[in-house]
Amino acid sequence: MGAGTSTLPAVDAQRLSKAHNISPSACARLHKRFHMLDKSGDGSLDQEDLDLMSGGGLVGYDASIRAVIAPLFRFGFAKDADGKITFDCFLQTLALFARGQPLEPKLRFVFALMSGGAMEVPKKQMMNVATATCLPPGADADAVRALQKRVDACFAAEGGADGAAAFTFDMFVKVLRVHVPDLEDSMAIDL
Repeated sequence: MGAGTSTLPAVDAQRLSKAHNISPSACARLHKRFHMLDKSGDGSLDQEDLDLMSGGGLVGYDASIRAVIAPLFRFGFAKDADGKITFDCFLQTLALFARGQPLEPKLRFVFALMSGGAMEVPKKQMMNVATATCLPPGADADAVRALQKRVDACFAAEGGADGAAAFTFDMFVKVLRVHVPDLEDSMAIDL
């Protein structure tokens, strides 16, 4: 599957389209992408695929990007009873971010992903996420330092004189609304 091509039968495209409120053509297009990610070719995404992607597909990316991708795979996508990401599970997660879907569930998903399900995101993890999402791969040290100052300022602004040690969900949303003017649009994908 990862090495070959796979076509989604029309009847499956229709069923998945209705289940996830995604057009049948989008289902078919995403099915092809899913199978490109399925490096092991077993019809699902699992730890073996992540290892193969990390070893080959993510080589050009720095550790901060890999630090964001790994939890997305492990905790972000819905999984079947065997802990694998089936195509249906893959669509379920992507549909959450489809344009027109409410913002708060998207933000809660991202926050839960960053925090590993905890109630707060530690400062170091927030810096990893900011680096992965705000800087291009291979950004120079000056860009990283500038971003670190912005993250530090956000923590200081939210935590009083000593600064916060971790972000709560409400702090996370407040900072995003200030620093990402087109937040709604940036959290939407066109399927």
